[in-house]
Amino acid sequence: MSREDIKRAENLIKVAEKNAMLPTTTQLRKIFSQINNLKNTYEMEKLNGNIVDGKLSDKILDDLEYLKMQVAYQCGRVKPNDFEIKNKKINNKSALWWFINKLPHYEYKDKKISFILYLSTIKTVKDMDNFFDYTEALIAYQKFYGRD
Repeated sequence: MSREDIKRAENLIKVAEKNAMLPTTTQLRKIFSQINNLKNTYEMEKLNGNIVDGKLSDKILDDLEYLKMQVAYQCGRVKPNDFEIKNKKINNKSALWWFINKLPHYEYKDKKISFILYLSTIKTVKDMDNFFDYTEALIAYQKFYGRD
């Protein structure tokens, strides 16, 4: 597990908590249970020899796109209206949307990007392993600093 990923996750959770926009454990668990399903598929693909030379299989890349869609759906369920976004009056119900879409989860090509965009950067085994470490740390620190 990368110390950098763990520290990045802790700092992000602290920022969300400081802004009173930390999603509930339940909101994050819905997404992270889907990530665990992806991790199980990933481990099976590795065992079956479908991941070669550090490149992810088409099945895993397809599952990443599906995960991206599922995250978008969960965030869309709690998306604040345009007035709230424009006036920065997002409420706790919208915390998941804010956390996934507005906080910089990752730096890619010298640009800080959201969680959904982060999913699009995962192309190699190393990327995938770092992603799993990062999401595991997010859950741990959310539970520690969280409001529920």
